[in-house]
Amino acid sequence: MKIISLINYIDLTVSEKLAVLAMRNHPNIKCWMYNQSDISEQEHFQYIELLKNDFTKQYFLVKKNGTTIGTINFIKIDYQTRCAEF
Repeated sequence: MKIISLINYIDLTVSEKLAVLAMRNHPNIKCWMYNQSDISEQEHFQYIELLKNDFTKQYFLVKKNGTTIGTINFIKIDYQTRCAEF
């Protein structure tokens, strides 16, 4: 049986945060991002800290059978209309 799990960025371990940062800074990924510059470890950790109080965004690490396979991000979350972008 295949198990997919979502781990909220604010609940990630340090090693998981660093894995997300490595994915984000990979040339094949960052070329599709709004900001294509490398993100420093400090900037990344600060951003994750800000997510704790930002209810308009939810970022998740996606694992399949315990192996990281990517991320999924929900932004512009509107709880009244029950809408979001991902």
